[in-house]
Amino acid sequence: MDKKKGTILLFIAAVIGGLGFVFMKNLLDSGFSPIQCVAGRYIFAVIFMCLFYIKELKNITKEELHGGSFMGVLLFLLFVMLMEGLKRTTPSVNAFLSCTTAIMVPIILWIGYKKRPDKYIVIGALMTIFGVAMLSLNERLEINLGAVLSLGASVMLGMQMVVMDKYVVNCNPARLTIVESVVVMVLSIASALFSGESLPKISEIDVVMFALAGVLCTFVYFLFISISQKYTSPTTTSIIITSESVFAAIASAIFYGEAIGVRVIAGGLLIFCAVIIAETKPNFFIKKELLTNRYK
Repeated sequence: MDKKKGTILLFIAAVIGGLGFVFMKNLLDSGFSPIQCVAGRYIFAVIFMCLFYIKELKNITKEELHGGSFMGVLLFLLFVMLMEGLKRTTPSVNAFLSCTTAIMVPIILWIGYKKRPDKYIVIGALMTIFGVAMLSLNERLEINLGAVLSLGASVMLGMQMVVMDKYVVNCNPARLTIVESVVVMVLSIASALFSGESLPKISEIDVVMFALAGVLCTFVYFLFISISQKYTSPTTTSIIITSESVFAAIASAIFYGEAIGVRVIAGGLLIFCAVIIAETKPNFFIKKELLTNRYK
């Protein structure tokens, strides 16, 4: 596989990730609670993940158990916030706000590890704030709870990525992901049972939605990303994966019937551009010495 094929795989993953928001929204509309949606999704994901990586299960180390468990708790909180946010807002808004991780990670590192972000991160953060305002504020300038929770999911993902960066040095990424996913599944099933919420009548289409969300949008999604990252840079990966918010908006308009307004388009575009600026760090200014040399 070369860089071109790796990039194609990333775009396929972004499309798949975008569809996941619509699948989950339809399950919420069918009467499933957010935590039930997470549990159903990860039951399918873990089954296929363990079958695919069955030879890796016996090689899981204590450090991978520790790191994967910590990451799993953060990922569980991420999905709870994501689903609670999706319940209260549209798939497009949920997707755009939850895809601001490229901005969140440097801010988390600044707060937790005193690593000051560069000017591009600051510019991206300011653009993100305006984009969030356009997506979440109503006519009375009141912020939507669904938007707050969607943005909180991005913070959780950022924290999960920071923790992963610590453990992935000495651990196998596949085994970390298996442990992480099992923890999410166990926590979501336990929370669903503890909540006492009864399951709605499960139709065939619901099973299909859960299977697609678990196998396609979780297992295949992360598999494609892990494969393609061997051939593409982290910057390229983050930018392409961020485009899943755009695909989520398109899928929501086509399959869910969401009317995408001007504010959503403008806010989403602003956030998308903020991520690109933060990741690529473009040089907007021509250095004076270059101008001087040109006209000598």
